[in-house]
Amino acid sequence: MYQQTILDILDNYPYDIREINLSGMGLYSIPSLERFSMLVRLNISNNNLTILPELPPSLMHLNCSENNITEIFILPDGLLSLNCNNNLLVKIHMVPHTLETLECKYNHLRTLPNLKNIKQLFCDHNELWHIPKPNVLEYISCKNNSENVSEYNERTLVMERVNQKILDVEGIIVRDNTITY
Repeated sequence: MYQQTILDILDNYPYDIREINLSGMGLYSIPSLERFSMLVRLNISNNNLTILPELPPSLMHLNCSENNITEIFILPDGLLSLNCNNNLLVKIHMVPHTLETLECKYNHLRTLPNLKNIKQLFCDHNELWHIPKPNVLEYISCKNNSENVSEYNERTLVMERVNQKILDVEGIIVRDNTITY
């Protein structure tokens, strides 16, 4: 799809639109979406993007999976969920403190940013050696990572928090790792 065509498509959207789906359009780039000041949900999955467009502060849910993105630099402060599965990611520089769900499976991540408010983390099939310790984790899946992702085991999930409590985790999957406890 030509860049002019995507500009024409976006120009037809009202500025107060709440959801945009540009999935599977073969896009190599997307112009800034900051003018869509009411945008809450954006699906730009299954394209050929290498970088994210500029995003509006109102965005709460972003699906940028199935692209060729190598790094994620800036995300909106109010973002609640991020799906960046199946990219070429080597680094996510930082996530907003509001982020509750991070899906980053099938990438090349070695580390993750601070995830203190993450409730659901899906980081299977990466090169992770360490996973930051969130405060409110409810579910984690980190299958097929580097052998030292050992902070998590099948019996308990101990977090280094101020009060040093054991979290009540609803689910944990750590198959296909060399984890000992």
